[in-house]
Amino acid sequence: MLTMSDSPDAAGRDPEHSLMLGYPLPSESYFVLSRTWAAPEVDRPGCVWTHSLLIDQRVQAEFDPRWLLGLFRRPNGVSDASLYEKPIASPTNGKSPEPELPEILATLLWTLYQPPLAPVDLRADSLKGLDQQLFMLTLWGQQWPALRSRFSFGQAPRVGRRLDGTLLDLQITERPQKGSWDSGKGPAPPRTVVKPVSDGVPGWSVELCEDLRQAGPIRDYLWSWGPSKKPQRSDLWALASLFAARAERKAVVSPAETAIYVFERAYPKPGAQARLKRGVFEDGPKAVLPGPLQDADLLAAIAANGMPASLRGIELGLHDRSKRLVRLDPALALRLVEEIPSSPDESQRAVAEGISDGLTKTEIARWSREDPKSLAKLVNRSSVLAGHIDLWKAVGFREFWPLVKSARAARERRRAMLLGMLGAHAKDFIEAAFGSWPDGPEIYLELLAEGKGTWHSDEYLRELDRRHTVAWLRNNGPVPKLSVLILEAWKPKHLAGLPGSEWEAMWELGENLSDYHLTLYFIAACEPQSRLGAQTSVDIYQALRERSPLKPKAAKALSKAAIDAGASSGAEPAAALLDIAFRDGGWSPLILLEIDEPAALEAVLVADGSGHIVAQLAKELGNTELPEQTAQLIFDAAMRAEDPGVLRTIIGAGRDFIPWFKNAVSKVR
Repeated sequence: MLTMSDSPDAAGRDPEHSLMLGYPLPSESYFVLSRTWAAPEVDRPGCVWTHSLLIDQRVQAEFDPRWLLGLFRRPNGVSDASLYEKPIASPTNGKSPEPELPEILATLLWTLYQPPLAPVDLRADSLKGLDQQLFMLTLWGQQWPALRSRFSFGQAPRVGRRLDGTLLDLQITERPQKGSWDSGKGPAPPRTVVKPVSDGVPGWSVELCEDLRQAGPIRDYLWSWGPSKKPQRSDLWALASLFAARAERKAVVSPAETAIYVFERAYPKPGAQARLKRGVFEDGPKAVLPGPLQDADLLAAIAANGMPASLRGIELGLHDRSKRLVRLDPALALRLVEEIPSSPDESQRAVAEGISDGLTKTEIARWSREDPKSLAKLVNRSSVLAGHIDLWKAVGFREFWPLVKSARAARERRRAMLLGMLGAHAKDFIEAAFGSWPDGPEIYLELLAEGKGTWHSDEYLRELDRRHTVAWLRNNGPVPKLSVLILEAWKPKHLAGLPGSEWEAMWELGENLSDYHLTLYFIAACEPQSRLGAQTSVDIYQALRERSPLKPKAAKALSKAAIDAGASSGAEPAAALLDIAFRDGGWSPLILLEIDEPAALEAVLVADGSGHIVAQLAKELGNTELPEQTAQLIFDAAMRAEDPGVLRTIIGAGRDFIPWFKNAVSKVR
């Protein structure tokens, strides 16, 4: 204060005319507003009197700064010092003097607030005789309290004034000494404002001029959203720009583009002024925002330029806004698609996916007829539309496939495309994907392994190279969800290639394996070429018996397989199929004796009308003693055998294999 209260310019002026300074103290607890007068009555030349008001920063919001002009008194000597020791209470009401505003005002505000910031030299002649001190206090009063507390200004007719070596933010000069305004290598060089700019003054500066004439909504906006911690003049530019863009109805640049530009320039860090960013894009308190931000403006800016770094982490609701736009203006949504680049960022993908999500079946059909290229562009940018079943039902293969077939497209999007094709049963597209994409079959197997895209899987699995499928299972298995589908698609004799781990995984599903898939497993096991063997066949046969009666689809498949294998139409299908498997495979019938349920064993022996299994059993059993019930079943089967030689085989090979056999033979004879 000792340094700032001295003024070489004031010393040579009329003692009735003062020079004003306003500046914050380093502690930032007080702001100093002072007026300095020449003191010719003091013997030492160059002396001045300065009256400084110490303004508590906590009360900055409580008064109009113009009211302070009436508090200053020119000292008449040291004896008057006691008059300046009393605190002055801020007024609760009272009328402040109304200033006249100069023609140069809009140009000055533009220079003062728009970044990059620099000290401003306003020439006194441009004010055309207006009260300079009242004018400065009027400008200062428009600022919100936190910015006021950091702003510095003053009258410096010739010598530039500095605070801690830095030129004040705004100084009104007459004939400034060049050397006193030298900024050196540090801060930006000062800007001189001499006359109004006739063209290109920004709208925000004009809005501020109107507010200085009559305080209005923009001041409410500044005071509501102005940062409270270490604000800068550029913060006022940012807020005024946002206000003007959203209030102006005939702007060349959309409010959203203006907001993004402002945030990128003033607050490039994502966390900076996050409250303001949310307020702008989420519409904020209705009392201070001049108008809603149109979805179309924001989406157009994002679609063309992507998400700026300054807005990362701010929830913009791009997906929902885009989806809503399709409903309100489909044509505009289609134009937005044209703006999204081929390699979109996350925000542009959100726009594309929101548009995709908003498309109805009718819109997809219409776009496919009227603008298939834009539709294809959206597919190439959105996995949502790429997987839309209605899309693949609507578009024509010859026109559409060349637009979306690229094998270099993101794998996730091609997965979605194939899934949509499968849901639409779009055979031309599916076959093209299998043939054009090197990883097309692999993507399909992945989908099936996840339980997705299973429509018509029996048909499409048959189109794939079985060797490729088996190799994929060896590298990625066991995958029972895929294996059961392979059971449906492949012929039993082709199932030999399936890794053993797949069969084990299916068996371990237990009750979770459906009747139908358990039946197919059994049919495959009963095919000797599948190499599953007799033991597996018997195990699954018993599992099927435990589930009896089977679901209709499973029962139908079992009956068809038995008849196709040569069983009679009246035979019990599972038993007949097992009987045929043992005969065709040359398997040892001793394994059949592991069947726990007598009725289940009897069904197989009954199905063995020729008696082949019974005869083979007799040969392999020899004199082995069996439970009476089992032996009785075998004997009864021999009695039913169409070939009398079966009974003779039993008599010749094992007359002692049951204790009562001799009596039974006597009866037969």
